[in-house]
Amino acid sequence: MAAIRRESQIPIVLYVYFNLIHRCGLEHFISEAAQAGVDGLLVLDLPPEEAGSYEQLMRQAGMCHIYLVAPTTPEDRIEFIVKRGTGFIYYVSREGVTGMQQKVSDTVAQMTTKIRAHTDLPIAIGFGISDPEQAKLVAQYAEPLSSAARSSIRLRNEENHAISSSKSVNL
Repeated sequence: MAAIRRESQIPIVLYVYFNLIHRCGLEHFISEAAQAGVDGLLVLDLPPEEAGSYEQLMRQAGMCHIYLVAPTTPEDRIEFIVKRGTGFIYYVSREGVTGMQQKVSDTVAQMTTKIRAHTDLPIAIGFGISDPEQAKLVAQYAEPLSSAARSSIRLRNEENHAISSSKSVNL
């Protein structure tokens, strides 16, 4: 990533599971990520109440700690989550498994309104956004579109077939 930083200042956020961080050591992982030019972490399986020293270490490293809000998150929990997050809030747009979908969830507008009632942070919406039309629809309710969704849409259009979002790149 240091090589990317020589060419671009586009923010880089790593989507990662905590077991990878734990294996390296929390302080070491955060320090190495910051030195490599990472701007933030979205630790997919780390809820704020289990963050321990993670948030403080992220602040000290000058990185954003980003949290998820799901369609099933009750409003009082939304308020708790967004007060703890920095950078942006990642809204998981629907329940179920990842991958290409026929339509965007009907709850996107309602949930982003609930999230905005508790924070001024930007909202990124992802998970199951499959084509440019869906991206345009979702863009009404959010600032950035997740890079995995953008990459999947772009590569699908270029190669004329769906790909796994695990092959995403930061655009």
